[in-house]
Amino acid sequence: DSTSRVIPIDYNFTGITGYEKEDLYKYQLKQTDLIPGEDIDVYMNLVSKTVFETGTGYIEHRLRRKDGFIRNVFCLGVRKFDVLSKSNHVRIIVIDAENTIAINAARKVARESAVRSENRWKEYLRKDSMTGILNHEAFINDIESELLKENRIFGFMIIDVDYFKQYNDSYGHMEGDQMLRLVANTLNQKVESIGFAGRLGGDEFAAFISIPNTDNAQAFIKEQ
Repeated sequence: DSTSRVIPIDYNFTGITGYEKEDLYKYQLKQTDLIPGEDIDVYMNLVSKTVFETGTGYIEHRLRRKDGFIRNVFCLGVRKFDVLSKSNHVRIIVIDAENTIAINAARKVARESAVRSENRWKEYLRKDSMTGILNHEAFINDIESELLKENRIFGFMIIDVDYFKQYNDSYGHMEGDQMLRLVANTLNQKVESIGFAGRLGGDEFAAFISIPNTDNAQAFIKEQ
């Protein structure tokens, strides 16, 4: 009504909001009671610029149910003059938007975007910034995960680059970094089909191999 109090409703309103007819009088339910507190100012501005100014408004917004759950709805509001009370009323049609095609599509896009961002962030945290292979922490973490697997044969080795300091001093840090990247890529390519490689720090690298425990597993590891 003109004071924003909710008056006669139908069963669809109850299904969407959780409020029943007796609740209208029990709680003296107002329009703003159905809007999350942080959304009220924006919502009322939209209502004012549409329904009150033009007589009709179509608004997408969040609605707070009786149980506190927040859901998305579409509302069509039409301002009408009530002859009996001689005051303006607004007739509102509320449509549940939770399961519309558009909402579900938007959710899917948002979920996929979040997963991609999370994966990129995880990869960033796991990779050594210079060489691009696993950093020390990620390397150890992946080893611990592999060791939990049953019926596997494991192989482990640590290597360092001989005379790397002299090479760095002679050719400069840029060439030294390039050398480390070359070592890392070579090691990674050698074991990527049967395990993984990591940089422990400085010129120290490591590789871990994990293959199914079969009759020719030992021979396969030696060959590699």
